[in-house]
Amino acid sequence: MRSAVLLAALVLAFPARGQDAAPSRPSVSQPAPEARPVEQVVKLWKAGLSQEFLVRKIEREKAVYRLSTDDIIACKAAGLPEPVIEAMMKTDTPTAPAAGAAPPPAPAAKETPAATVVPIPPPAVPASAVLAEPAAPVVAAEPPAPVAAPPPVAAPVVASAPPAPPAPPAAPASPSLASRADRSWEGIVRRSPGVVLFKNRWEQGSLSFREETLRWRDAGDESKSFALAPAAIREHFLVCPKGASSDDACFEWGVKTSDGEERFRDVGWERAGSPKPRELFTFFEALYPDLPKSRSEVGKKK
Repeated sequence: MRSAVLLAALVLAFPARGQDAAPSRPSVSQPAPEARPVEQVVKLWKAGLSQEFLVRKIEREKAVYRLSTDDIIACKAAGLPEPVIEAMMKTDTPTAPAAGAAPPPAPAAKETPAATVVPIPPPAVPASAVLAEPAAPVVAAEPPAPVAAPPPVAAPVVASAPPAPPAPPAAPASPSLASRADRSWEGIVRRSPGVVLFKNRWEQGSLSFREETLRWRDAGDESKSFALAPAAIREHFLVCPKGASSDDACFEWGVKTSDGEERFRDVGWERAGSPKPRELFTFFEALYPDLPKSRSEVGKKK
C-alpha cells in the first residue's frame, strides 16, 4: 500500500510530456529601414547631378548628416567630391546662441526701513526739589511722551524698459533651386507628333534645362524646337521593359501637358540601354517633388 501511494505521488508531480511547451509565436517581418540622408546624396551623385547642385541642396535643407569615419570612406569610394563631403560635415557644427536674447530683469527697489523710535528717559530729580516735610514727598512730573515722526515715504522706483534691439537687415531673396540647376543632354531623339508612315518617327536633337525651362533643340529643323515652362507640365513618366526590376533598364522619359505629351529616348535606344531617361526622371523628381510621376511597362520597344 505504501509503494502504491508513492507511485501515485510521482505520477502527479511530473505532468505529461509536452504540456508545458510554450506556443510558438509567429515571426513578424521588420519594415525596411529608411535611407539615410548621406545615402540619398550618393544616389543623386550616381544619377548624374553636379557637384555644385549637391552642395547647394545640402546647404538649403535642414538635415544634419553626422558623418562617421565609415560614412566618409564610403562616400569617397562612391566617387563623391570632397566639397560635397565637407558640406555634409558642416551641418554637424553646433550653432551659436540666438541673438537678441532678453536682458535680465531689473532688480527690485529696496524699501526704506521705518525710523526707530528710541524712548527718552525722564530727567533725574534734583535734591532741592525734595520738601522738608517727609510725609508728603514731592513727585517730579513725567515729561510728555515723545511723538514719533512718520517714516519717510520712499519714492517708487520705475524700471525703464531696455531699448529694443535693432532689426536685422533683410536677407536678399535667394534664387530657387530650379533656377540654379542648369543641365543639358546630348544625343537625344524625340518622338514625332502625329502619325508617321514613310519616315523615321524619331527626330534627333538635344535637351537642356535652363532658366527654369525645359528646352528641345531639333538638329534637323529649327522650327520644331520648343521650350516648356514647369507650370505647363502636368506629369512626367518613365517607360520600362516588362518585368524590369529597376529603373536602370528604362529606355524612355516623357512629360504630359494640357495639349498632349512629349517623349524622349537615347539616340542608340535600339541597340542598347542608356541611363539618360533615368537621369531625366531623377533630375525632375529632385527639383519638383510635388509634380505627379508615373512608371509604365511595355512588352516590346517600338
